[in-house]
Amino acid sequence: MTGIIVVTHSNMADGIKDAAEMIVGEQKGFFSVGYYVGESLEDLYKKIEDIILLNTLYENWIIFIDMFGDTPSNVASVICTKYNVTIVTGVNLGMLMEAIVSRNSSKGDNLIDSLLEVGKSSIRYINKDMILNNIKK
Repeated sequence: MTGIIVVTHSNMADGIKDAAEMIVGEQKGFFSVGYYVGESLEDLYKKIEDIILLNTLYENWIIFIDMFGDTPSNVASVICTKYNVTIVTGVNLGMLMEAIVSRNSSKGDNLIDSLLEVGKSSIRYINKDMILNNIKK
């Protein structure tokens, strides 16, 4: 089974987790972790590691990060070297929903490719003219 952890700056992780569960209902193996002002890298590392260690039912983990190269990303990268973790950066609700519904039926690169595709396709540009002319972009 695959567990999901969303790690972001501040309370963004809690918000996107709440939004996802509003749509699909409460999920097991689905966690959010915020990185807050005043916390150390070690604090963040421990929060993520504790989730993994306390939830041994999940042999694989996907950690969703808000931005590549930031503190949550760097700490998750260290976690990735120690545990069976895949990291996906640039989390959005579309890719997170796909992960929730597909995490136990799709595996490995197929799952990650699907998440990236859904994440990209959920980003759209819409303006007034497009709406009035019913044009899809």
